[in-house]
Amino acid sequence: ADKARRGEAMGSDVSMLKVWSMDTYQRLSELLIDAAGEYGVVEGEVAFAEFPRSALDEPIGALFERQAARFPHRVAAQGPRHSLTYADMDRLANAVAHAVLASRGPGLEPIALLFPHDALVLGAILGVLKAGKAYVALDPHHAPERLAAILRDAGARAVVADGTEVGRARAVAPADCEVLDAGVL
Repeated sequence: ADKARRGEAMGSDVSMLKVWSMDTYQRLSELLIDAAGEYGVVEGEVAFAEFPRSALDEPIGALFERQAARFPHRVAAQGPRHSLTYADMDRLANAVAHAVLASRGPGLEPIALLFPHDALVLGAILGVLKAGKAYVALDPHHAPERLAAILRDAGARAVVADGTEVGRARAVAPADCEVLDAGVL
């Protein structure tokens, strides 16, 4: 009965959490967007969806691609400057993955990401993961010395940067570290 009540309260097709709330003290688990794009609060309930154990063996890129094929026109991420549908995010992730693989080849290694706090960084993260690499998030608000130290400590030999951050990435990257411009991928 409790499961049925939760399903009824949330609607039959909850598609995503609303990440940016007007109330900064609102719990993410309480904000839902339904299939019609409406959002609301589920009071005292935590949204829970069954996650099949078999999915634990699948790469996150494959899981995301399945979601993108199912809901290509739904908003996957929204930020202050950009809003990406699942199809848009999958295209961005694939472009980043192909560029990283063309630059660095296969094999696990750290790839740095320099993006403003916005929806595009999620597509870049997914792209690095699709390429079979590990990502190192760089905050563009950090001092250049700090960014250079993080790159050095991580051993990253490539930085994927948002078009607005390419100059900063080139300024802090070691000579043997390639900078890939996500704005032209």
